[in-house]
Amino acid sequence: MSQAAHTSTVQGSTLEERIQNYKTARQNYDNIKTSEQLINNNEWQNRLGTEEELQFANQVAEKTLQISAKALSQKDINQAKDLNLLSEQEQKQIQELNSPTSSEKDKKIAENKNRINAAREQSESLDKDHDKSRG
Repeated sequence: MSQAAHTSTVQGSTLEERIQNYKTARQNYDNIKTSEQLINNNEWQNRLGTEEELQFANQVAEKTLQISAKALSQKDINQAKDLNLLSEQEQKQIQELNSPTSSEKDKKIAENKNRINAAREQSESLDKDHDKSRG
C-alpha cells in the first residue's frame, strides 16, 4: 500500500468539518475491525471481500484515522469539548492517537541513551588523554 493511501479530507476545513472527518474515519476504522472479526464466519465471508482486500481496507482506514486525528490540535480538542462536538471518549481516543507510540518513545529513549553513552566515552577518553599528558 502506498504511504499516501487514505480517504481524509482535512485540508482547509473548519473545526466542525475536521471533527466530522475524524468521526467518519473512526466509524470506518471500527467497521473494518468488525469485518476482520467476521472474515471466518461462513455467513459473512462472501460479503466482506478477500482477506487481502480487508487488510488493504484496514491500512487505508488506519491511515485516514491517524491523519484526521493529527489534524486536531489540543486547542481544537479543548474547543470541541467546550462546544460539545466530541464525547469524552472521542477526546481520549484522539489524544491517544496524537501521542507518540510506545515504540516511538522507546526509540527516542534508546537514541538518548546512545548519545549519553557516547558522550561519557568521549569524556573518559579525554580524561585519560589529559592524565597521560600530566604524567
